[in-house]
Amino acid sequence: MRLMFVVSSLDCGGAERHTLELASALSARGHVCDLVAMKAAHDEGWSRTMIADLPADLPLRILTLDARGHFDHSAVRRLSAELRQRRTQVVIAVNGYALIYATRALRAAAFEPRQRPALTLAYHSTRLRGIKEALQHALVTPLAWNCDQLIFVCDFQYRYWRRRGLHARHDAVIHNGIQHERYSPAARARWRGITRATLGFDDTDFVLGCCAQLRPEKNHQQLVDAVIALRQDGIPARALIVGEGRQRPLIERYVREHAASAQVTLVGHQDEVERYIAAFDVGVLCSVAHETFSLAALEQMAMGVPVVLSDQGGAREMVSDDVQGFVFPTSDTAALMQALRRLFPMEARQRMGEQAALQVATRFRHEQMLDRYERLFESLVGGVGQPAAIAPLSCSPP
Repeated sequence: MRLMFVVSSLDCGGAERHTLELASALSARGHVCDLVAMKAAHDEGWSRTMIADLPADLPLRILTLDARGHFDHSAVRRLSAELRQRRTQVVIAVNGYALIYATRALRAAAFEPRQRPALTLAYHSTRLRGIKEALQHALVTPLAWNCDQLIFVCDFQYRYWRRRGLHARHDAVIHNGIQHERYSPAARARWRGITRATLGFDDTDFVLGCCAQLRPEKNHQQLVDAVIALRQDGIPARALIVGEGRQRPLIERYVREHAASAQVTLVGHQDEVERYIAAFDVGVLCSVAHETFSLAALEQMAMGVPVVLSDQGGAREMVSDDVQGFVFPTSDTAALMQALRRLFPMEARQRMGEQAALQVATRFRHEQMLDRYERLFESLVGGVGQPAAIAPLSCSPP
């Protein structure tokens, strides 16, 4: 197949990372894949590192079109020319901004009906924050109706957007998947002692880890509050925060103001994040928005780390309370602390960590996810807008 993935930019986000990994994996299976970023990344360090880690002989072509705003005619013309020159069979627009450009470029290319690439919207967003996102959604919704396929990444997201009129000719759910070779209990056992010793953690420390960009909606301050409260209760809690972003000075100031510098460690962005996950006793995400189906949570679970997640997006599709961890009401610090107290006993952590690893191994493996995407795209190549034998909603593995 000849596939073209279109993203807004290659910034360090879950959707962008998922797309780069998906395009790379499909390229490795022999498909011709292009990855087009409409805008330059705000911080190109992450994308450079990710691209540098790809095999040198991987047939994945990556380019940036430097679009300005939503209606850059020059960027539309360039994308249109790419579609014709590359003889693309399926265009995968990732989220609304990319769909605006992909739709306009397909129109400008003026394909004959039998030659027109199938248009797919891969949607990673849940809920709208602010007027700007609401306006973009109003623009994107009618464009989605004309897409041949819309892919959601969890059942909650599918139901949420269907109620609000977002759908295409065909809809499907494909959950995110994790590379079990990299994120595994064995990798945790290999790195746990080394990383904890390097960071100065004792064996008795109750390390609460968070892997997330340092952005307002990730709500890192709530994790700091929980650590402080747990220590007041005599539990030796420590926070290990992995990630970088514009909120770092604010988080560091918050930690200092609450006299918690000795209990909170920020290590910035880490390319080999599995080494740091290995040091976690519990993974925590306190997000208040933009958490559709967390790759970070799945990675931690795959390594045998139980997780405590705010009730955002599809959190309850990966975690059942007291089985793989807990899901708590968003922003409810008392509920977060109650879940963490229940995970403090070693026996509880071990039991739920084993179940977390089993959940990913059986339901959210990378190869399973990749197979579903490949089958869906192959069905679209056979006839535009006519997926063959694809269930409208694929919620769980066969």
